[in-house]
Amino acid sequence: VCLKCLEKDPKDRYENCYLLAEDLRRLEIGEPTLARPLTHKQKFQRWVKKNPVIASLSGSIAFLLLITAIITSFLTIRANSEAVRADQAAKEAGQETKKAQEQTRLLAIEKEHVLQANKATEQQLGISQDNLRSVYYTRMIGLHEGDYSAEDILGWLYNPKIFPVEKRDLAWNFYANYYH
Repeated sequence: VCLKCLEKDPKDRYENCYLLAEDLRRLEIGEPTLARPLTHKQKFQRWVKKNPVIASLSGSIAFLLLITAIITSFLTIRANSEAVRADQAAKEAGQETKKAQEQTRLLAIEKEHVLQANKATEQQLGISQDNLRSVYYTRMIGLHEGDYSAEDILGWLYNPKIFPVEKRDLAWNFYANYYH
């Protein structure tokens, strides 16, 4: 009751002496009075009025902390989603790498089969080419009897399908020099 009488702001005090007398009578007989203790909100408002610099700095710091917490939360959520996307991309890249490795392995096997087939074919062709050269050499021996002209013989000798450059040997050199 005394604090209500001593309030700085006139609107917070008793409006007249009759209300003060009524509150004192109630206090005497033990009834609740009109004067109430200050609420936390009123105490805070009083403190802000008494300390405006500290209050504004405290408010600014609290605001900055709130903004920092919001931004940090947002960035954390974003970083987590980026990490999930990166993990998915890494998994997909790993799967693509496995597929590429499997295809490379299969291509290597296929290449090996083709090389073996080519080698076998080359061996067969080499034998048949050697046989073909033998036939031509045999014919050239028979050429001394006059069946073919020197131009025919030189045409055969320099034909790469009949006598490939890498297969030309001593006998080829002999006939090439002989018919020139």
